[in-house]
Amino acid sequence: IKSITAKYNIAIIPVAINNVPNEYFPNLTQDNGRASKLGIKITPAIIAMHSKTGNTTPLAFGVVSESELEERISNFIEMES
Repeated sequence: IKSITAKYNIAIIPVAINNVPNEYFPNLTQDNGRASKLGIKITPAIIAMHSKTGNTTPLAFGVVSESELEERISNFIEMES
């Protein structure tokens, strides 16, 4: 995730739906209903949100390869441009 966020200059907001700390994301935000609003039932989940429009798009549920995630992010950026 770190290499992809750096490559595309995107920010992430890690959200803990189970209130369990995570060594990879020390600044977790606690879920305040976001997961439910986005229909997240499987974790990990990666949801993209356009910073200007607020549009959201699910990118991944469960484990995906870095190359697959990168392709999905690239597609999202192209669609939202």
